[in-house]
Amino acid sequence: MVTQEQLVRILKKLEVPDELAYDLVKYFLQITNELREGDLEKSSAGKFVETVVQILQALDPKKVSYDRSVKNVDVELNKTYTSRTVKNIPSESLIPITRVARAIYCLRNKRSIVHKNEIDPNIYDLEFIYHASQWIMTEFVRLATDLPLEEAKLIIEDIQQPVYPFIQNIMGRPLVLDGSLTVEEEILLVLYIERSRSPTSRRYIGKALDRRSPSAVTKALQKLWKKRMVEGNGKEGYILTKLGLDEARKVIKKIM
Repeated sequence: MVTQEQLVRILKKLEVPDELAYDLVKYFLQITNELREGDLEKSSAGKFVETVVQILQALDPKKVSYDRSVKNVDVELNKTYTSRTVKNIPSESLIPITRVARAIYCLRNKRSIVHKNEIDPNIYDLEFIYHASQWIMTEFVRLATDLPLEEAKLIIEDIQQPVYPFIQNIMGRPLVLDGSLTVEEEILLVLYIERSRSPTSRRYIGKALDRRSPSAVTKALQKLWKKRMVEGNGKEGYILTKLGLDEARKVIKKIM
């Protein structure tokens, strides 16, 4: 597994200042944790994008140094760095980086992520922000690395890991990969990753836990319902309660 220190060292090969390399990795990891925990109201997306702009400024031959506080992020991304060259980042990478970063910043400003707004954010916003920041990180690493091909490939694969590595979406349903969990814990994880959608049907839960007997799944759902961790029934489907969300997060911490 690639470490934070490794990523910082790689970014420094682009001549990115130490503090900006550290900040970019730090905010990327914070975005990952915010999605994992479903934290819609607090996002590091804006800080991540501002750090991207500062990196472009630091690599800009026309600037003496980067701005300690970026005054207008949107202008920098939409105008300044769509027509200017920077060191070590070719235009075929620079233009997509600015556009992807601007898309992240747009979501950050137009939704209730950070700012209170009449449009409430949802888990899809965070998922997009995570994948977009993941792409930017990957592109910087791809440009910076002079490692052997196989080693560079492993680092990029680590960055591109799904935010929930314990679940694989396969053949139309989520499969919990940790076979040591109880039936109740598996159900909590499945309902956790489906929490942004409508109540999850009993049939879908059974399909996700097809290595378990139908009776075991039914009994586990009944236990979770009695513990007030899930709400619903076999006809209407099931969703996690606040108690269930908290318990699912405990399971995630246990296996991560």
